[in-house]
Amino acid sequence: MLYIDHIFSPNLLYKPNFKCDHITLYGSLQNKSKIENVLSDVKKSIKKYPIYNQDYQVTIFIVNEHIFDIFKVFSMFGGDIDGINLFDRIFISSDLVTIGTRKNRYLYQIFVHEIVHSLQAKRYGGFIKEKIRTPKWVHEGYAVYTSRSKSYKEEESDIKKFLDIYRKSKFEKFNSYDMYRVYGLMVQYAIEKMHKSIDELHQGEVSRNDVLALLLKDYNISTKE
Repeated sequence: MLYIDHIFSPNLLYKPNFKCDHITLYGSLQNKSKIENVLSDVKKSIKKYPIYNQDYQVTIFIVNEHIFDIFKVFSMFGGDIDGINLFDRIFISSDLVTIGTRKNRYLYQIFVHEIVHSLQAKRYGGFIKEKIRTPKWVHEGYAVYTSRSKSYKEEESDIKKFLDIYRKSKFEKFNSYDMYRVYGLMVQYAIEKMHKSIDELHQGEVSRNDVLALLLKDYNISTKE
């Protein structure tokens, strides 16, 4: 019953810690001021995205590691090993927050990634009331793409090596982190090189195979075995 309450009414189990505009955070924190600074940066970034909606409201719950591990079972509904978004409620492990305060950029990425999922659900439909079935590579790839710093740049040699391994694996045997990394590269390419809009991507009007083929071609990676 406790886990069911965490999923459907977690606000009854935790007290609100603080509110930052549209974001309300529940749970105990050791470094409240640092988390506030991270969320302030998150808020500024979110407003710059085309997917931004000024009416959005997000609740973030900092839960203990045991509860978070149970929630991983539900990650198929929108989440990964670092953050889980269930019904527009974002759950993050208290251990991750403790680590994150020493690596604010990483914690920033987790917050943005999961909040973007909530904005996607609001604009295109979510798990409960689905309007448009967004392709998974776009759903996760756009969250990865937007959560990266504008100054973030991978070495071309690393990208080529990674994409080649991904191609040879036939898109299997990849964990969530690695798969999302490729999805992020694909969305970045579709937006910045193919000049596709976020609506075209989310509405399934852009072929994953076409984007991947062009991306591989750009990096001179053969599509043949």
